[in-house]
Parts: sequence; structure tokens; C-alpha cells
Amino acid sequence: MNAEPETATQRIAAALREQIKGMRVGQRLPSRAALAQRLGAAPSTVQKALAELQREGLIETGRGARAVVADQQGLPAREILDRLLEIALAQKELRVDYFGFTAETLAKVLVPRLREAEEQASLPDSVHLRLLLPSAEAKLALPYAMADLSDPRPRERFHAILRTQIAALGAQLAELTVRRPDARLTLEVRYIPLTPTHKFYLINDREAWQGLYKVISATVPLPTRAGGSENVRIRDVVGMNAPLEPHDYEIAREWFDSYWSGPAADSTLEM
Repeated sequence: MNAEPETATQRIAAALREQIKGMRVGQRLPSRAALAQRLGAAPSTVQKALAELQREGLIETGRGARAVVADQQGLPAREILDRLLEIALAQKELRVDYFGFTAETLAKVLVPRLREAEEQASLPDSVHLRLLLPSAEAKLALPYAMADLSDPRPRERFHAILRTQIAALGAQLAELTVRRPDARLTLEVRYIPLTPTHKFYLINDREAWQGLYKVISATVPLPTRAGGSENVRIRDVVGMNAPLEPHDYEIAREWFDSYWSGPAADSTLEM
């Protein structure tokens, strides 16, 4: 799938994202006129790019004031991803490549956005999702039972949850194809034998965002051999409320593709 040609606004926005990576929270960006001169663009184009970055939560602006770098630590992954997908869904094609532990955040944000777009007759002509997830055959470092590292139940629970999430996401996309048979919605899932410590979102061949997982302890019910259940303390990871930060797209793309076409095993669902 090929992305649409990059517009002047998107080019300027991409350049500003790179600049912001090297700036501190609260630091002012150059004036709109200075940015226009340095980037070789019309002031109106720079203004549109700044508005896009503001919607993404990267900068804060006020009337008559220069934009400043926003504090991304206060924005959870779900909120940032929602802003990014809102912008991306305005294109004719949507492509999301994702690497992480589960597809929970992506599904909870993307599916409502797709349904909203379908109801407003603005669903993209093509939606292509590629998910790179931990394989069931791998002995993951997390999750594990704190009292017995050899206990397989926390990992079995994780993979059962993951299978349920993927099946639900596939069913929800299939439901959309019934209402919009002219749209092409595809979901591909491949599995790799490693434990993710971070998540990557690559959106529309232009943007890359990264979030780090946090290790927590939790008490969860696990099945017993007798057919009942017991509460077990485990170490697990959480990522839904972890902040996302922009990442160099080309580096992220090369990394994702090397795993997707290399050690990942195919398990493709296409609708």
C-alpha cells in the first residue's frame, strides 16, 4: 500500500517534530515568520503545521504568543494515539504498523474512530493494520508468578487475553466491511519470540511514536488443577497510560521491517 504524496503542511510538520525532539519542555519555538523563512514555506502553511502539532499535543499555543514545547509526560498513550488517528483518518488510506505486548490500546482507540468515520461517510478507502506481537512459543520474561517463576499460568493467561483481543479486533473490522463493502480493511498479525519492553506505532508511512512499558505487581485469579481458582501475585507490564514520544521514522521503519520480514512467523487474517 502506498501512502498519499506528502503535502507541504505535512513536510513542515515533520520537520518541526524533529526539531522538537531536541528541545526541552516549555522552550519556545521560533516565530511563525522565522520558521517560514527557514523552512522555505508560506506563513499560512507553517500555521497549519503548528495547528497539527498542537492537535497531537506536542506544542501549546496562545493568541499572539509563540508556541512552546508541551509536556508529553501528562498525555497517556491512549490520548496521543487518538489524536494521531483522528488526523490520519482524514486521508484516503490509513496504515498502522504496531509492535508491542498486546493490541489493547490500539483496538480501544481505533475501532471507535473507524465506526465514527463510517457513520459520517468518511471512512478511508483502505485501512491496513500490521501487528507484531509476542509468540506463544516463546518463554516470555513477563508476566510471571512472583512466588514461582516456573509457574506457566501467568503466561497462559496473557496469551489467552491476546488471542481474545485479536479475534475481537478482526470481528470488528469484518463488521465494518459488511457496511462498507467497497472499503478494503486488512489485518495482519505476525508473532516474534521476544518480550517487548516498548511499543511502536508507525502511522501512514510518516510518523513513528514509541512508549515504554512499566513493570508492576498485581494480584490476578488463576485456575487451579482442581478446577477452581486462586489469587496469585504476578509481575506484569502496563502500557495504556504510558506516555508516547515521537521517534525517528526511518529508524523505526527499518527496525519494524527487519523483524516483520525476518524472525516473525506469519499468522495472517485478511478480510
